[in-house]
Amino acid sequence: MERIFSGYLQGSGIEIGALDHPMIVPQGTNVLYVDHLDKDSLRRHYPELKNVEIVDVDIVANIDRLDSAFPPNSLDFIILNHIIEHVDDPLGALIQFHKVLRIGGCLHLAVPDKRATFDRDRPRTLLSHCILDHEVSNELEREKRKMLHYKEWVAKVPQYYPKQQRDYQGNLEQLWEDRYCIHLHVWEPNDWPEIINYLNQINCPYSLLDYSNVFCPELRNEFVLILRKEEISVRPLQNTLTEKGPLRWYIARICIRLFIRPLKFFLRPLRSFWLRCWEDK
Repeated sequence: MERIFSGYLQGSGIEIGALDHPMIVPQGTNVLYVDHLDKDSLRRHYPELKNVEIVDVDIVANIDRLDSAFPPNSLDFIILNHIIEHVDDPLGALIQFHKVLRIGGCLHLAVPDKRATFDRDRPRTLLSHCILDHEVSNELEREKRKMLHYKEWVAKVPQYYPKQQRDYQGNLEQLWEDRYCIHLHVWEPNDWPEIINYLNQINCPYSLLDYSNVFCPELRNEFVLILRKEEISVRPLQNTLTEKGPLRWYIARICIRLFIRPLKFFLRPLRSFWLRCWEDK
């Protein structure tokens, strides 16, 4: 995880769903680790983490009831890296974060960029979709909406998984029975100004304090947003975010385009031949 925004994380806060990749924070910063299961249960739920070290879970809580675990206006920051896309109700989660953050507190969001992941063929999640997710009050209806995401996943995603995993990723019944943790929602960076503006309209104001969104699939598959809880609504954001990121990312992208991509173009036929030979064995 990049540490370019760690300076915004001061005081006492939480990281949700850190598992084996907790974010490194400045010295003196106090972090509690929150997850929907305790450590032993997480290991059972994610067998691929059996032999890796994961963080100790300090507090077991669900995102949609975070205000039952923390008092209002009590946290200086919340870290949520590659989690929001798994949440049934993203707007509800952002409202929960707003409740427990203090005024001026920061939300660190790292979100997969659909263009750079196995979600590339899936339609982007619109604000209208998020609003419907948030307005669903019936558990049966929520499950029906969730099933639609699983069907979309099975139709669009398995081809980008390694061959040995495609059968499972394409098995709707098994994925649903296991409640396999898929990406329920998919976004690009420019989907988020509308979401932030909507939260301002419903009296959960955030300002976009900082962000990075340099697109280079070979380099990284995410964009990062730093949101700050405000007391009153702020000026609406424009719909398009100017590309922004560390200078080294731009340099790396130029090198990839000049050298790596042309090399891959020439090597692709050889790779395809090798894979066919391997699968025929």
